[in-house]
Amino acid sequence: MKRFKNLLILMAVLSAIILFTSCQKDPTPVDSSQTSLPKFSLPAGATFQSATFYIFVEKASGQNVNVHRITNPWEACVVTWNNFGGSYAPEIEGTFNASTDWAWASCDISSLVGGWLNGTYPNYGLLLDQVNKTYPRTEYAVREKYDYGSYLEICYTLNGGVVCDTTKVMQDTFIYELNPDENRCNDWLLYTGWGYETDLEKQSLLQYDLSYTPPPQEVCETAYAYGGSIATCFLDISPRSANNWGWTNLISPGYTGQWPLYAGAGQCDISKGTLVGHVDVSYVGGTITIDYVLDTGFTLDEKHVWIGNDKLPKKNGIYQNAPGKFNYNNMDPVVLTGQTGNKYVAVHSGVCWEVE
Repeated sequence: MKRFKNLLILMAVLSAIILFTSCQKDPTPVDSSQTSLPKFSLPAGATFQSATFYIFVEKASGQNVNVHRITNPWEACVVTWNNFGGSYAPEIEGTFNASTDWAWASCDISSLVGGWLNGTYPNYGLLLDQVNKTYPRTEYAVREKYDYGSYLEICYTLNGGVVCDTTKVMQDTFIYELNPDENRCNDWLLYTGWGYETDLEKQSLLQYDLSYTPPPQEVCETAYAYGGSIATCFLDISPRSANNWGWTNLISPGYTGQWPLYAGAGQCDISKGTLVGHVDVSYVGGTITIDYVLDTGFTLDEKHVWIGNDKLPKKNGIYQNAPGKFNYNNMDPVVLTGQTGNKYVAVHSGVCWEVE
């Protein structure tokens, strides 16, 4: 019996040592090489003013929830309670109350975003931690619920006015103390707090891409249709009224063709131009038809077409190569009936598109 008691004591001591060792084990870090760090920037000349955090509460708890700055990189489908290892600053950046089901909650986090902006610390995102570490928990919408995914509203002054932009969450998940080695990125809710009275803590992690993307700029250029072998550059015509580039094209009865439409091809050099679409041209049964067809992303700003027996309109014996002098303006398509013999056709347009 004494030997049996000694054996039990030895087993208990060994179990305690094993338990103590497992509790002292350092958390496994998240592989930072796999995490892209968004860079915070603002438009040139802008001055940061404020930032507000918004999150959609699906099930309210009536609890206060604190916002903290995350201090290490993480990945939504890698992070767990253990490998995260409490990687957040103790300072409270903001607090909101989860008081209403199916409603937005918000708080000011200007200090946190200001720190990202001035480079005080990197943008690893924010952590939500329920103040009262007990039942009940709060449930939030995840980023996949696009209309309800959390976002930041960032305001700044620019050119004497205040501008406010929003940025959607780029990754989010929660970590769970009760299942510390489980990754929960496939759940359809985020949580903070306890789900029941004997549950343990859940914390939500969120990260935002705060890099500034300038709005697209509209570019508008003069465009002309190029008929290839039947085209004559305006600059090869003399005498002419100006040094405008463009082409006039000679067609005969029975002709059909498709002419590429080039914008910004100065000096009639198509290698310098942008292909923005084409023009369908037909001269069948005495009817000339000119129809603009622009590629996706391009829009017509103005339209001028010359159809005549000479290369271009003339005034006092001088060829007028300004499109405003053409005889069919702002028509699409141009349809001209009762025509005979060879005709010169010049097709101009103003074309606009957006560039990043």
